[in-house]
Amino acid sequence: MLEGGCNIAGREMTVGDYHRAEAGTVHHDTSTDEGCLLLVSFSPRNEMLQ
Repeated sequence: MLEGGCNIAGREMTVGDYHRAEAGTVHHDTSTDEGCLLLVSFSPRNEMLQ
């Protein structure tokens, strides 16, 4: 988390926090009330769902 804050799967994330999802896990809803700036990194082998 670079700026602001958000909620990922019921956990409040603030500046300096990170969230890592293991391969094959279900990605939970992510929301923010005030907005946030995230750095997201992923493997090109990931399958994007529609």
